[in-house]
Parts: sequence; structure tokens; C-alpha cells
Amino acid sequence: MRKYGILVSIFIVLLSTSCATMLFKPYQDKMDTWIGKSSDQLFIVYGPPNASQKLSDGKTVVSYSFSDVEGTKGDTNTWYCKLTFVIENDKIIKWNWDGNLGGMQAYVKAAQY
Repeated sequence: MRKYGILVSIFIVLLSTSCATMLFKPYQDKMDTWIGKSSDQLFIVYGPPNASQKLSDGKTVVSYSFSDVEGTKGDTNTWYCKLTFVIENDKIIKWNWDGNLGGMQAYVKAAQY
């Protein structure tokens, strides 16, 4: 019986991981449109970053943090999203995100140029 419990637990973890991957995929695809775009394009769409750091290798890391709480007392939703971009020679070469699905839905934007 214990063997089946372990198998069920593994199945649930795999299922939830694949569902999460499918839910975030459209937003990851939007973010991928930023690779190769200029930092000026990024600043036009998102505005000035919340944080920026020049690295010793000449690259720059910029971050945008967004959060919001919606709802009424006892029934609230908190949205959070942190987007980080690595810029080299004025081009975006890498991005990363942290947050929840609501934050991704609200704040992820595709490159427009």
C-alpha cells in the first residue's frame, strides 16, 4: 500500500509541474521576443527599471518589480512579478522572471518593435 502512495505522490508532482509549465509557456514565449532587442526598446515599453547594476564584464542587469493586491477583506489576490534582463552592447541577451501567474498575466509584455 505504501508503494502506491509513493507512486501517487510522484504522479501528482509530475502533473502539477507540467500544468505549471503549460500555464507559464505563453508568457515565456512573450519574454523570448526580447532577446536581441535594444535596451532602448525595453525602456520605452517598461519605463525606467527599479534597479540597474553594471557588471565587471561590461554587461548590465536591469530589474522591474511589480506587485498588486486586489479584492476585499478576506478574499484578496496578490500579484507579483520581477523581470530581470541582462544587456550587453545595448542588446538584451538574457531574461529571467520570478513571481506568480497573476503577476505574469498582468505585467509581461512582448517586444513591440
